Amino acid sequence: FAMIGIFFPLTLILQQVLSLSALHAALVNLPGSVLSGIVAPFAGRLADRVPGKWVVAAGFGFLVTSVAWVALVVEPGISVWHVYPPMALFGVGTGMLFSPLAALATSGLAPATAGAGAGAFNMNRQVGGVIGSAVIVATLTSRIAVEIPAALARASEGLPDDVREVVGSLAPSLSSGLGAAGAFDVPAGVPADVAAQVREVVLGAVHTGFATAVGQTMLLAAGVLAVGLVAALAMEKNPH
Repeated sequence: FAMIGIFFPLTLILQQVLSLSALHAALVNLPGSVLSGIVAPFAGRLADRVPGKWVVAAGFGFLVTSVAWVALVVEPGISVWHVYPPMALFGVGTGMLFSPLAALATSGLAPATAGAGAGAFNMNRQVGGVIGSAVIVATLTSRIAVEIPAALARASEGLPDDVREVVGSLAPSLSSGLGAAGAFDVPAGVPADVAAQVREVVLGAVHTGFATAVGQTMLLAAGVLAVGLVAALAMEKNPH
């Protein structure tokens, strides 16, 4: 649910608000991927020496912390270097989670049912990814529809009437997030000085609302990971 779902809002915030290229946005996840590959073998060996549930729970703990960290720091104008540490921590969490969790899910099964158990485990992962992606996208869309108009309303306070009127006319189209990258048109006939002020106000408000919606959506993923943490701690025995 959370593993696949978080990358959609994260990629959007990196490209549309922080204005990174697609390649640069992908490279933000590179340290985490490298760390995941480094940590995974050690986590697997550790799970053979101590109850595996503690390794899995630690992995979930790192993931909850990293996703919540990203949710709390995303905002317009943030340096991309603020995103690297939590994503590196995310890689440590995934390295500690996947291999020990797969072992715990299947190692207690009899040989006759091991194949079916592994298939059920993988099916649940796939279904969780599909449902998680759908829920994350739906949540992000609904929060954008609320947060961008709210940010526009706050940004319009104290502006001249003519500027506030133009900003208000743009709110319905921007509430879908279409203006998050600055792709919106000021209505024809608006004086140049008013149009310039409208662009500045709208772009700032859209980025603020979009970042707030992404942060709220990431907190949903962190909450689901927290459920995984509780489930790991509730394991009663370790097949090893």
